[in-house]
Amino acid sequence: MERRNFLKTAAAFALGTGIGIGHTSNQFGWRPPSKPDVITPKFANSHSAVVGQGEDRISLIYKYYQMGKQIPLFPLNQQGPDCTSKASGMGVELVEILQYLFKQSTYKGPIATEILHIGGRSVVGGRNYGGVAISETVEFMREYGVLFRKDYSIMDFTHYNYNKCVIMGNKIPEPLLEECSKHKIKTATFVSTWDEARDAISSLQPVILGSMVGFDPPRNVNILTRDRDGFAEPNGSWAHAWLLIGIKDSGRKGGCILSSWGKNWVKGPKGYNQPDGSIWVDKKVLEQMISKYGDCYAINTLTNLEKEDYRIWK
Repeated sequence: MERRNFLKTAAAFALGTGIGIGHTSNQFGWRPPSKPDVITPKFANSHSAVVGQGEDRISLIYKYYQMGKQIPLFPLNQQGPDCTSKASGMGVELVEILQYLFKQSTYKGPIATEILHIGGRSVVGGRNYGGVAISETVEFMREYGVLFRKDYSIMDFTHYNYNKCVIMGNKIPEPLLEECSKHKIKTATFVSTWDEARDAISSLQPVILGSMVGFDPPRNVNILTRDRDGFAEPNGSWAHAWLLIGIKDSGRKGGCILSSWGKNWVKGPKGYNQPDGSIWVDKKVLEQMISKYGDCYAINTLTNLEKEDYRIWK
């Protein structure tokens, strides 16, 4: 691409995303899907047994993270335009933890999100720069798999560093793809309504979503402040990916969504001891984030994890 065309494209993208007050393009990274997903099954069709399960309930998946790791769910902190992979990686880790807690398999550790970023953007999406749709990352996790945080000799993924994405460019080395293939997301379903998101969370399936709904702080205010219930009001437009980690279907209905900007982008009271770096949003806001942008997925079951020896539990 010629430089002038690249600059025009980049400028159009920045204007289109409505980058919020105090945030840069590197803090975003979600890309709206280029076409409707006609492959992934719909949640209600694939999980008819749990339809309605979340009605009138409060379901908090983030509590299981603390049960499994003995520490609160920590805020994610992206270094580049990779919010989609950060939300997806935490979603997969929650699946891992849930499988461990329910005595199904071992816990192997956090997910190398750099692989998910290049996998979704370049392996599936065919691009060498920019953001990633949730659908692209979900397809990569389902068809190619995931990588755990460790040293693979060819590249060390023990600690997160966005520069690894720069080093890989638009291609994942074959030995790493072979490692990915050992552990894939078995089931991913398309979520299009509040009810489906509610029932997914109630049945302990993390939900990854992307939208253009922003949460800029009021004018002349630097940091967004949650209200007394831990909720935040939408303001502005962000091209951002989130992980839905809680649903409240009684009283003040809403969902708890986790960002990837650390803990200091938002402050204020918390509801139900929600994690740092998260906000609750009202039902009507979450409905818009889910239904309007068509890039929302529930995931469950990470394959080929070793069985844990649970004799100590007897």
